[in-house]
Amino acid sequence: MFDLARYLFGEVEEVYCKSNLVISLNKRESGIDDVGITTLSFQGGLIGVISNTFLAVKNEIWMRIISESGDFFLNTIDSEPKKLIITRREHTQIFEEEEVPNPGVKLENETFINAVKKGDCSGIKSDYADAVQTLRVTLAAEESASCGKPVKVPKSRPKG
Repeated sequence: MFDLARYLFGEVEEVYCKSNLVISLNKRESGIDDVGITTLSFQGGLIGVISNTFLAVKNEIWMRIISESGDFFLNTIDSEPKKLIITRREHTQIFEEEEVPNPGVKLENETFINAVKKGDCSGIKSDYADAVQTLRVTLAAEESASCGKPVKVPKSRPKG
């Protein structure tokens, strides 16, 4: 999701993350919190939110983008048909599973495995420098969760 947020909305300048271990108190040694929410402040003033939980009954990944021109919602809930819903003012389009491209982690993994097997990286839309910048964003979120304050994301180094 952090990669996708950067791809769609640009570079992240600052993050604020709050997370906690709520239910799995006996599993504290894992070091993984049950719930979390990260606020992303993008260059240009846009603010986004990424939330996560291990408490959901269904394995789901979804994204919702709200803008003045409409509402975009994509779900990839494992146990339900996948849907893409686009709402513009008074008109709504719903694309069912057969019409929605293979979303989420499965496609990401298939693309990476094919690139390694065939030695062809043309299907990968992100280079290592881009991956490192997303890592900077996620590490800043982790730091923010630890210290309880917003954290500036280090800027990427110029290519060359």
